[in-house]
Amino acid sequence: MSEPYRIRLRGPWEVRPHVAGFPAGRMEVPGTLRAGGWAGYAGPATFFRRFGKPSNLGTTDRVRLAFAGVTGRAEIRLNGEAVGAIDGSGAIDVTERLRERNELEVEVDAANDECGIVGNVVIEIAADSQ
Repeated sequence: MSEPYRIRLRGPWEVRPHVAGFPAGRMEVPGTLRAGGWAGYAGPATFFRRFGKPSNLGTTDRVRLAFAGVTGRAEIRLNGEAVGAIDGSGAIDVTERLRERNELEVEVDAANDECGIVGNVVIEIAADSQ
């Protein structure tokens, strides 16, 4: 089986803290909330990133969102629909949920300001082996 093709979803990402007194903003991902400007933050925060559907997908290609590092449990939504959860790292198949334009939401339960999306987030495209 060949290696999947990868597209990195680098920053900046929009961030919306859920705790009063901490304004929404943008930050580079990977990164911690502290590095993004939210020193002293603890609580849920939602990271947003828009992306287009990869071009030239074959009829048997599978598309996954792969997370190399998230500190704290993270709920993942694509285009407003819950698609799974990550605790540390992992990947979620989103082949059937992709649109031409997509919005990815990653809600991180941040225990402190060292939490966030601390590893790369990538779109992985691979031919279905079935």
